[in-house]
Amino acid sequence: MLSYILTLLTSGAMDLRLADTEPSYSEDPVFELAFSSDNYFDSAVMMAVGLTQTAPIKALDELSLSVLFYDDTNNDGIYFFKGMLSADENEVNSIVAVMDAHGDFSDIELNLFENNLPAGPSDFFDEALASDSAESYNPYATLGKKRQLLTVPTGQPSSVPDIYQTLIRQDDQATVLYYQVGDNLQDYTALVRAAKKMRVRLIVELPPTLTIDQAVAMAEDLTLDEHFVTFIWAPIIARPFDAKKLKGKKVARWCGGTLLGRYVLRQGNKDRNGIPAIHRPIAGHDYPFSYLGIQQNPEIFLDDPDFKRLANAKINMVKRERYPNGIRFILDDSLTTYNDNQSLLKLCNASDISMFIDSRLIDICKRHLQKHMTGFIEDATTECTEFLDNCTSKDRPLLVMSDELGGYYDLSIVPSTDRPHDTFELECGYHTQGTARAGRLKTRISA
Repeated sequence: MLSYILTLLTSGAMDLRLADTEPSYSEDPVFELAFSSDNYFDSAVMMAVGLTQTAPIKALDELSLSVLFYDDTNNDGIYFFKGMLSADENEVNSIVAVMDAHGDFSDIELNLFENNLPAGPSDFFDEALASDSAESYNPYATLGKKRQLLTVPTGQPSSVPDIYQTLIRQDDQATVLYYQVGDNLQDYTALVRAAKKMRVRLIVELPPTLTIDQAVAMAEDLTLDEHFVTFIWAPIIARPFDAKKLKGKKVARWCGGTLLGRYVLRQGNKDRNGIPAIHRPIAGHDYPFSYLGIQQNPEIFLDDPDFKRLANAKINMVKRERYPNGIRFILDDSLTTYNDNQSLLKLCNASDISMFIDSRLIDICKRHLQKHMTGFIEDATTECTEFLDNCTSKDRPLLVMSDELGGYYDLSIVPSTDRPHDTFELECGYHTQGTARAGRLKTRISA
């Protein structure tokens, strides 16, 4: 956790510093807003601060403070707060109450130092806030567009929770994980461990600014031959998600957040038996990316050999595709990083189904533990059979017929041969849904 102090100085300028560092100014403060964040901001995060006079009365408690955290790389907003300069957290429109209600900030405290204004607030408004130093001040009855830009100082958090332990100890377990490839590969390793332990999908997004050679090389360096890992790459540009204008600078866009949301929605789309619609791959025409002003990065041109290279590297790319009903930007494939080309586990939906079924079978058996062995075998077999049957319904066809198995699945729960008195063996064979990702066209013109 890092603690910050945002200060308005008697000169009218704003300052932001870490709470454990000495001030770089010699002036007296007019107010100090102290807060702590559980998140760690890197050097690309900036803060835009605005002060707006909300009434003709020249008083500090008539000032509205707006605070915007944004990513300077692509101008995406991260947090935005706006509230009155009131230290009373019971006032719902105070900046303290607004930030506290968000939940990502704590230890929020506002201190006003009117004693540092010997001539009174009126002179401070007329002189200091009217000077060039007061870049953030917006007088009464103005448009309120002035902002002072401040760099959010970076620092090392006092304590960094272990990602793996944090994830696996949660009561409500994550159903999908997401990682943007950066400098800290320890986080990637921890997420891979957690995804394997929890049997959930890990979406790994490669930076959108990479060339195809860089993307393929990075994927080959990161690949682990695991079916629960998926690589995505979006060589696209678009306007920032909070852009207010139809025209403006386009920047490289990460798309993993959109994909993550769609995974969560799909996981929540359950039938009356609690079976999610995970037989549907989240790719292709039905899942377009529609960012404002989206277009393929003009500096990157890909042809058929390039697409084959991406497929060989197990990279799923956001691609501009032409359909009869128009142009769409879609995720063009649904491959995992599993290297066995003949295995269903190379497909994302087949992998998702496998992890879901294995986890549910384990959970069912866990619920029946500590029963007498005969009762356990009967009850666990009955419930597992009912669950697997529910995975073969018309609306939730997670499993398909298998000639090898002679049906949809083959389930066996029996006492183990070496310890039949207290240990059981669960074996289940099944054939999951696949994904239509390629085709062969044959036509014949009759006489």
